[in-house]
Amino acid sequence: MDGVRVLLVEDAEFIGELIHDMFRDAGAAVVAQTQSVPATLSVLRTLPVDVVCLDILLGPQPSFAVADVLAERGVPFVFVTACDPGIVPERHRHQLVVDKDDIPYLLVPACRAAMARARLRRPSPHVRSRNRTLTREL
Repeated sequence: MDGVRVLLVEDAEFIGELIHDMFRDAGAAVVAQTQSVPATLSVLRTLPVDVVCLDILLGPQPSFAVADVLAERGVPFVFVTACDPGIVPERHRHQLVVDKDDIPYLLVPACRAAMARARLRRPSPHVRSRNRTLTREL
C-alpha cells in the first residue's frame, strides 16, 4: 500500500491508534483521522484520499451520510463496525464490512480489495479508446 492516502473515520482513540499503526506498517499514510460526520465531510472537501476506513457509528450518529458522499464521488471505502452488519442500508450493502474484532487481520486486505474494486468500475482511458476502435472496426 505504498503511498496510499487513508482517511480514518473512527471515534475510539485506541482503535484509531491501532489502525494508524497498521497502515503505517503497510506503507500507507493516514492523512487524517476524524471522529464525526461534519468533520469528515469537511476533510473530504479539502484533502485527496485514496481509501476511507469508515466506522459505522460515530458516537450515536451513523456515518451513512459520509458513505453516500464517498459512493457518489467513487472513493473506495470499507465499513468498520462492532454493530450487526444488518444496520447497513440497502444502498451500501455491496460495500465491504470489517468487524472491529477482525481489524488486525482483515482491514488492510479489505482496503486493498475496495481499491481494486473501484479500479475495476472505472475503466482507464486506454481501455475506452480501444473499445471505441474495436466498435468502429466491427
